[in-house]
Formats: sequence, structure tokens, C-alpha cells
Amino acid sequence: MKISGFSTARYSTWYFLDQYKVLFDAGDGAAASLGPRCQNIQHVFLSHADRDHLGGLLALNHLGARADNPLRFYYPKDSSSFSDLLDFIERFDASLPKSIWMPVEAGMRIEIDQQHVVEIGENDHIAMATGNSTKQVKSLDFSLIERRKHLRAEFQGLGSDELKHLRALHGDTHITESVDYRLFGFSGDTPSFKTEQWRGTEVLIHEATFIAPDHGNRGHCELGDVLQAAGGLNLKALIVGHFSDRYDPEFIKASIRRLARELAFDVPVFAVMPRVTQLDILSSEPVWQGICP
Repeated sequence: MKISGFSTARYSTWYFLDQYKVLFDAGDGAAASLGPRCQNIQHVFLSHADRDHLGGLLALNHLGARADNPLRFYYPKDSSSFSDLLDFIERFDASLPKSIWMPVEAGMRIEIDQQHVVEIGENDHIAMATGNSTKQVKSLDFSLIERRKHLRAEFQGLGSDELKHLRALHGDTHITESVDYRLFGFSGDTPSFKTEQWRGTEVLIHEATFIAPDHGNRGHCELGDVLQAAGGLNLKALIVGHFSDRYDPEFIKASIRRLARELAFDVPVFAVMPRVTQLDILSSEPVWQGICP
């Protein structure tokens, strides 16, 4: 899985999955960093309306605009900021083919191709950051799910000729069932780690804004809490980002290694350092290799 991205708290966050043509958040600089690859984007999932997560929308809309296969943007339905932004974009780029903008909410599944869906989840980043106690959900997270066909348990062990006969009689759905595989998760900005939601996810990108305990109650996670909660979830890789730029990269790396060693963390940990664009995160050297429990 090729993942490109940039994530620095307060400045910009975006992650692009080439294989699936999906962009998660659209912070400043996404189009400039991706270059011609940004024209391959088909779906843009926006977690919330903070400027560092949508500052690159105007350039992306301009460079990716097309009449035959319009860009699709998905945003929290309770966030009125996006309708205002859409109104501006359509007036500013009135000559361009229009993109499709879709309000979404937790529990929805958006089909991005015949085999893959993005499942929408909610978090309370905006509620905590603003002190808003209403039930409106203005901040989301996302899971990329692959639907695979498996032979139903009652038919396992049958020979190929028997299976072919059953398929001819009753159809493929009689002997197979669809099983969800959580290929990828993106937390967006969030004050907490949703353990059960991410269980079994292969590759998880999670924010880890603070290293030391943060007493500002601003709706963000701390690195130690993320590593502790992510242990035992059967991840294949953890990517941490959205670090505050108050931290030096060497300090971040040392903190990851120290905490991972203390927790006997058995999964490779990759880190998106402040103000650094990475064009293939999983091909880089992990900060922590992972150890056997």
C-alpha cells in the first residue's frame, strides 16, 4: 500500500492512497506535493473543517476538475462550514466542471469501487476543542474496507467438482459470503483512541499531537496513549503524525522508541515528522521495528 502524506498540527494534514485513488483530508500543499498524481484522486474524505485539514481544497478542485468523472468530496453533514466553502469554490471556479459534494455521517459506507468501501466514524475532536456540548458531530474518522468472498463454513472441505455443481444449481452467493477486511484507518484529529474500532485494521494512521501530557484539553491525543491503546490490536503497521512542531524530529523518534520499548510494542511504527512530506511512508525506515512479545 503506497501512502503519501504530510501532517503537522496547525499547519497541514493530508494522506493519499494511490492504489485506491482516495485522499484523506486536504491540507495546504497537497496538490503541490503530489503534482500530476493529484489528478488521479477520485474521492476526498474530509474529517473536519479546521483550516489545516482543508487549506488545499481550492488547488485540488482546480487541478482535479473533470466533466467525465467528477471529483467527489465527503464532509461531516453537521458542519455548516463546508456548504459555505462549496459556495465560494463554485463562484471562484465557475468555469470548471463541478465536483460532487456529499454530506456524510457516522455509520455510512461509501463505495469507492466494486470491492472497497470507506466506512464513516465519528469522534468528538470539535466538541472538545470548542466546548460544544450539542449532539452535532462535526469531526469524523474513516476506515477503508475490502470486501472479500469466502467459502461458507458448511462447504469447506468439498471438492472443486462438488462446489462447481452447487454453484451451477444455486449461484455463487449460495456457497460464498462477503467478509470485511479493514485495510486502513485514519483517525483524523481526536482526543481519544477508539480501540474496538481499529481492532484488526492492517495499517492505521493516528494522530499523536503531544509527547508530554497536555493539560489544555484541546481535543488531541498523546503519543504514549496511542501506543498503549494500539498494542494487541493485530495491526500490521502504525503510522503516527500530526505532531506539534514544538518537537524536534530526533526527540520524537527517541520518544517513540522509549515508549515502544517500555510497552513491548510488537508492531512497526512509522512517523510523519513535522514539516516533512513523505511520498511513500511505508517504504521508509520505521522508527520502531516492532519486537516479538
